[in-house]
Amino acid sequence: MSAYIPALEGNHKPIDRYTAAHFGVGMLLCFSKVPFSWAAVGAVAFEMAEDKIKRANPSVFPVPTPDTKANALWDVMALMVGWGVGDLVERAWE
Repeated sequence: MSAYIPALEGNHKPIDRYTAAHFGVGMLLCFSKVPFSWAAVGAVAFEMAEDKIKRANPSVFPVPTPDTKANALWDVMALMVGWGVGDLVERAWE
């Protein structure tokens, strides 16, 4: 059973339910040894292209509405923080 939170639906709030996914992707990229700079550039590139991809292929996204600039910024930051947390976890395991 999952908790549905209407306020987190869509891409209009700075932080939505997909922000956590960006955080997780950041951790996975760190664990996969992708350099931080590549992860950050990739996140920015994805956010810049995401709305165009949504318009061309709306069925690929659960919520194909355009992201606000604040939402895109928070998603990039979440990925970078996730990468940083992943790095801390890796260092703790050494």
